[in-house]
Amino acid sequence: MCIFFRCSDGSEALIGQLPYLANTRNVEDAFLYDTDEAGVDDLFVIHSVEIRSDTGVKYFGRYYTINIYKKDGDNFTRNEQLSTYFGFGGDILEENYKGLLYTFLYKNKVSILRKINSEAYKK
Repeated sequence: MCIFFRCSDGSEALIGQLPYLANTRNVEDAFLYDTDEAGVDDLFVIHSVEIRSDTGVKYFGRYYTINIYKKDGDNFTRNEQLSTYFGFGGDILEENYKGLLYTFLYKNKVSILRKINSEAYKK
């Protein structure tokens, strides 16, 4: 679960569900950042799990999901478009397991901020 706690009054609100994938999970990072320069920060949550089941894909290491929440009054709602942009996935091994075929790009705050501040993202 992704729960937002309000320090001002101690209340809490469920703002999202994080995938479980039959294993323990970690919030790798959570941070605020104004993606559209409108003066309102978005909440970024980088979540990962270790995959221990056969998914049909030869994942190596952890599986990541990136969820971004927009301020909506006193709460946050998931920004589907931006969350989909950064997406989910993990590193994928070659068929023979001898090397990496694909590296998931958004495993940490630095990689996400680098993308947000790139010319490609701004276009």
